[in-house]
Parts: sequence; C-alpha cells; structure tokens
Amino acid sequence: MNLYSRKQTWKIVLFLIAIGIAASSLIYTSYLIRKIKEDERLRIKVWSSVLKNQINQLYLTNRLFDKVRLEEEKKVKLWARAMEEFSKDLPDYTFAQEVTSTTTLPLILTDEKGNYNTSVNLDFSEDSIASIVSKQMPNEKKELIRDKVRKIFLDSIENLKKKWVVRHRPLPIKYGSRIVSFVYYKESKLFDELQHRKDSITRSFNNELINNAALVPVIFYDKARDTILATNMDEKKIGKDLKARLDEMGAQNSPIPVNINENYNGLIFYEDSPVLTQIKLFPYVQTVIVGIFLLITYLIFNTFKAAEQNQVWAGMAKETAHQLGTPLSSLMAWNEILKSNNTDPAITSEIDKDIQRLNTVTDRFSKIGSDPRLEKVDLTFLLDKFIAYLKPRVSKNIRINADLVPLNVYVNGNGPLLEWVFENLSKNAIDAMEGSGSLTFAVTKNENQVMIDITDTGKGIPSNKFKTVFKP
Repeated sequence: MNLYSRKQTWKIVLFLIAIGIAASSLIYTSYLIRKIKEDERLRIKVWSSVLKNQINQLYLTNRLFDKVRLEEEKKVKLWARAMEEFSKDLPDYTFAQEVTSTTTLPLILTDEKGNYNTSVNLDFSEDSIASIVSKQMPNEKKELIRDKVRKIFLDSIENLKKKWVVRHRPLPIKYGSRIVSFVYYKESKLFDELQHRKDSITRSFNNELINNAALVPVIFYDKARDTILATNMDEKKIGKDLKARLDEMGAQNSPIPVNINENYNGLIFYEDSPVLTQIKLFPYVQTVIVGIFLLITYLIFNTFKAAEQNQVWAGMAKETAHQLGTPLSSLMAWNEILKSNNTDPAITSEIDKDIQRLNTVTDRFSKIGSDPRLEKVDLTFLLDKFIAYLKPRVSKNIRINADLVPLNVYVNGNGPLLEWVFENLSKNAIDAMEGSGSLTFAVTKNENQVMIDITDTGKGIPSNKFKTVFKP
C-alpha cells in the first residue's frame, strides 16, 4: 500500500511541476514579447526618422533638379532664338551676340538636313583631336591628318546627337516660316551632378527599405493618393485587398505618421517580425510538450503498476500450485486405498481422471508468469484425450462430434496450455448452447499451417462484442 501511495504522490508532484513549468514559460514569454514589441516599435520610429530625412533630401533635390532643368531649357530656347536673329538682316546683333557668348550648355547646330554647322561648350574640338592624332602619327602628311581629324570629329558629333536626342528633341531654327537649322543640346554639368545626387538618394532610400526586411514587414502608405510609396513586402504577401491588409497591420500595431511636405503625407504600417511571431507560439508548443511528457509519465506509471499486479498474480498462481501439491498426493493415496478395498473400478477410474485433471490445472498455474517450453505435441491425440475427458462431464443433450482426420498431426507447442485453450473454448460453447446443441471439433492441415475449429450451435457472440473477444 505504501508503494502505491508513493506513486500517487509522485504523480501529483510531477503534475504540479508540469503546471509550474507551463505557467512560468507563459509569464516569461509574455514578458519577452512585450520587450521585443517595444524594441521593434522603437527601431521603427528611428527608422522612420531616417526615412523622413532621406525623403526630405529627395524632395529638395527633386525641386532643385526640376528648377535647373527648366532654366536650362529656357537657355537653349533663348540660344535658338539668338541664332534666328543672326539669320536675319538686322542693324544690331548685340542681343544675339550676348546670348551666344554667355551660354554654358553643350550645344550642336546643324542645317535642316542634320549636317553639322557649329558647336559650343563641347569637351572636344578639332584642334584637340588634331593634337592627339599628330602625336600618334608624327610622319603622316598634314592633308591626311586633317582629313582623319575631320572624320573623327564628325563621327563624335553624330554620336553625341544620337545620345542627346533620346532625352531632348532638337529645337528648330526658322527663317520666316522655313526651318533652316536644328539645335541639339544636353544638360550642363551642374544638372548631371544633381541627377547623380538624386539617384544616390533614391538608391539609399530603397536600400533602407530593403535592409529593413530583416527587421519587420513595412508598408509606407500615402493617404492622399491612396498608394504605396515604398514597401519591403512582395505582392503575394500584401494581397489583392490593400485596405484589408492595412487594417490588419494597423490592428496589430498602431501606424506611425510621417508628415514631411505637401507631396509626402503618409503612414508607416508594420507588423510583428517572424521571430516575434514564433516566440508567441513557443509557450503553447512548450505546454503541448509538457502535456505529452505528463501523459507518457502517467502511462509509464500505469504500466509499472500493471506489471507489478501481474507479478503479484503470477506469484499467487505459483503459490496456489505449490499448495495444491500436498492434497493431491493425499487424494492419490486415498484412491489407492479404495482400489485395494475392491471399490467399483469405474469410480476409482473417474477419480484417477479428476486427480490427473487437478495435476494438469496445478501444472498450468505453475507456468503463469513463465515462458512456456515448446515441445513436439501430437495435436489430434491431445484433442482426443480432452474430448474423452469432456464427454462424461456435459449434459446428455449436448452432442460432441470429432473430425480428427488426418491423425498424428504434430506441432511445436505446450500440451497443458493447449488443453487449457480447448477447455475454455468448450466451456464457453456449452454455456452459449444453454443445455442442448452440438459441439464439433475439427482439425485441418495444409503445407504450413494446422487449423483447429471448435464449432457450437449456441447463440453466438453479439456483434458489438467482436472487438473485445480477446480482452481478459
């Protein structure tokens, strides 16, 4: 009793330990989740400040960029107008000369067919090309060098025209209503520097979003234009319904406003990072693991308990078999005395059979809890002996039939235990027939198996008991 009491105590202790582990895990994980959420929001705020500064820079650069571009377009148009003035018969060319002498933009002037006329503010000239060619070809004739320089210069002009016309259509110069020339142009170095600055800020802005992918999923949303300004989430993750996705993210974490200027008045929506989501699930996973641990522990204790009970029953069975040995010896002696006193042989013979049966029962009990020893057994002989014992001990209204052909069927088995099986099945069959019926034993054999069929004409086993027929 003390053993089982201790087990019960251990079960309670283990249960309380498991509850303690689960509770402490939930409390500590909740604390961690709170800290991580606060840390993530702080990082998002810092990141939004950086983002705000970068957008400001981008905005200011764009404004300056647009301003310079418009001014330079005006200068080109003014230069084209000045060239028109040169083509007219005017008493005073002062305005045109001032315009053409002060321009700093790279320009190329062609005739109406696109043939080169003149250029200003280019990075090269015929003289600079001639200097290089002369050094490379010191012994060449001047006429050949001049032709070669001219060809290189015109080819370079054509290449520039092809590049420039992609970004700016050439401006026509008219004489009256007729186009007499075209002006090809590109932006100044200042404009190129602004373009480079703008591209650099844009790349930095995009990189800031991309680098934030390891932080949390973010959507930078413009309320006024109902559009996404930037995000580190792919379209599949955002989904088709942007408003529903933003509502979902806003319910999880309050969006951070980013009010910069008239063009950018938006909100930064963000959701918990994948790591935080996994941490949220961790206590529940741990609780399940603790529950499985408790279940396994409970099953192990029950298995130990059942094993101990089985050992007790096996010990009691062996002790019963041992205790039956003394009265059985006495019964055998008393039967011999009856035989010597000329008692009816039919009586002493039946007593011998019952004594033998008790010996068999004792042998069975002694084998409980032990591995049975298998030996060569004549199955038909065993069944025939059992049937001979059974017939005088059942009602005359029960017919016992035996089909034991082929004879002498040998198997590896344990005789007393096999007889026990026959006896239990026969008793069940007799009970099911309720006093009258037919009980049939049949043995069949094939190449690898021997089958024993014990059939009765009783009421049978209810279908709802089929799954439990092999339970004790």
